[in-house]
Amino acid sequence: MGGVERFLLVHFREEDNDQLRATNRSIKQRLRNSMLNGIELFKKTFIYMGASTGQMKEMAFWFIDLPPKLKTITDAHKVLGNFDNIKNIATYIARVGQYFSTTWSVGVSVYSSKWFFLFI
Repeated sequence: MGGVERFLLVHFREEDNDQLRATNRSIKQRLRNSMLNGIELFKKTFIYMGASTGQMKEMAFWFIDLPPKLKTITDAHKVLGNFDNIKNIATYIARVGQYFSTTWSVGVSVYSSKWFFLFI
């Protein structure tokens, strides 16, 4: 899908960096517009791609500048896998969101006579 320059992680926050409480109608409309129409930045249009459940709770979302070979965000989702059989929207969002989950090193090594696993 392209390099890192095609992706944008956006955190919607208050001016003092506290969690956003979108109670104002104008703010809600601006958020809705960004999610539906994308964000213009660096002469590119970044379209909402997805977010993990944890990122959604923090109001953080991944946007993508679609490469020329992908015409729609649906095409981009198809690159991630086939989600056609998922009819429940919450399940769909959770499955797509797994691609955007964050991992942390836990420092655990698992040894086997055939395999060695290092969880970082």
